[in-house]
Amino acid sequence: MKDAAEVVSRVVGAVRTKASRCLALRRTWAVLSRDLLALLAGLRPAVMLDYIADGPEDALCQLAAEVASFGPCLPGTPGVQLAVVENDGCCYMVRPDLLAARAADTSAVRWIAFATTGDSTCCRWADKAECEAVHKELLAVVEALHEFCMLGDGAKDKAFRMGACSGAPILPSLNGWLLGYPVAYLVDAANVDAAASWLSSADLALYRVMTPCAPLQEVLNRTGRLNAASRADIDILCSFTVPAALLASGGDSLEEHLQRWLEGVSSTARNQAVASCSNSAALFYRVSMEKLKGVQHTGQPRVLASALTRCIVFIDRC
Repeated sequence: MKDAAEVVSRVVGAVRTKASRCLALRRTWAVLSRDLLALLAGLRPAVMLDYIADGPEDALCQLAAEVASFGPCLPGTPGVQLAVVENDGCCYMVRPDLLAARAADTSAVRWIAFATTGDSTCCRWADKAECEAVHKELLAVVEALHEFCMLGDGAKDKAFRMGACSGAPILPSLNGWLLGYPVAYLVDAANVDAAASWLSSADLALYRVMTPCAPLQEVLNRTGRLNAASRADIDILCSFTVPAALLASGGDSLEEHLQRWLEGVSSTARNQAVASCSNSAALFYRVSMEKLKGVQHTGQPRVLASALTRCIVFIDRC
C-alpha cells in the first residue's frame, strides 16, 4: 500500500463488507469510514459511535482489529491498536496509545465547572484541585483500559466496559476528555441536571474543526449515495462548545491553549501528509477551525453573522 487513496480504499472496503451484513452499519458506512481514518491517522484519540443504533459489538470489534492492521501502511503508525469501549449504552472506538499520551498531559484540557447556589447555576473555570481530582480519575480509567488490552485473545471480540471502572468521571465529563476536546465540561452526579439545564439556555461559542479527506470524498462522489450537505459533513472532524460568558475570562491563555491544540492536530496531519506525497493526495491535507458565537444546545444553532471568525492552518497538498 503506497498512497492515501489505497488506505482509504481498504478502510472503506472493510467497513462496507461488514455493513453488507449489518443494517446499522450500512446506514452509516461513510461517517464510520471517516472516523476510522481519523483514528488510524492519529487525529483523534477516540470517536463516539452514537450514530450507529444497536451496532453489534462483535462486528465492531472485528472491524477495529481489521482496520488497525492497516496502521503500518501509514507513516508513523506502527503497531496501532483500536479498541471498542462501551459506557452507559454508548459505544466508542478508541486508540489506547493516544489516550495514554493524553492522560500523561495534565494541561491537555481546560475544564469548565459549575457552581449552584439555590436555584441559580453558573459556569466557571475549574480550579487546580478539581483538575487534579478528575485527572486522577482519568488515569485510573486509562490504566484499566491498558490492562484490558493486554489480555490479547482474552479480549478478542469484546468491548471494554468503562462504566465498570470504579470512580470514573460521569459520562458528560468522560466524553469531553475521551473525544480529545481541548475544553470539556466537568460535572458530577450532584450538579449534572442543573448544568444541563443551564447549558440548554446559555449562549455558547461553537468551535468546529474541519479536515477534508480528499480520497474519501472521491469514493463518495463515485458512489453518488450522499447529497452535497452530507458529503460536506464528512469533512467535520469534531465540534465542541465554550460558554460565551467564559470566553472573555479565559483571555489570551484560552486562545493560546486552543491554538496549541489545533497546531497539534495539524502537525499530526502534516507529518502524515509529507510522507504520503510521493504518490496521490495526502489522507488529510488541511485542518481548519471555525468559531461561531451565539449558539445554543437546543434547537438549531443561532449564528451571529458578524461574529464568525475563522482560523485556518493550511497543510499543502504534495
